[in-house]
Amino acid sequence: ENTYKLGPDNKFSPAKVEEVAQSVLQKVLAESVYDPKTCRTQAMEIGDEILSQVKALGFDRYKIVCLTNIGKVNDQTIRIGSRCCWDQNLDNYAEAVYTNSTLFAVTAIYGIYQE
Repeated sequence: ENTYKLGPDNKFSPAKVEEVAQSVLQKVLAESVYDPKTCRTQAMEIGDEILSQVKALGFDRYKIVCLTNIGKVNDQTIRIGSRCCWDQNLDNYAEAVYTNSTLFAVTAIYGIYQE
């Protein structure tokens, strides 16, 4: 698509994306018990569902990246970090967290503008 636009019509909205991610995590993991094999499939399912719902929000010309981690609750601490090299005015991210008695899930969704 060749245009002379230098910015998006619909800028990536972390609040909207976080709302989508939180609802997907809740829907998929509501009755889940930690099992490594099941959680691997659920992490991919969560990522695919979030991607399709975020794309439906109409963030044209944005590349959407979704990373989902699911782990077992064992009275431990986890620290997840990321660094990105991007345009501070156009690119952004959202994150959502879900926990129950046996598992935790963290998902990060990045929106990177493509000219």
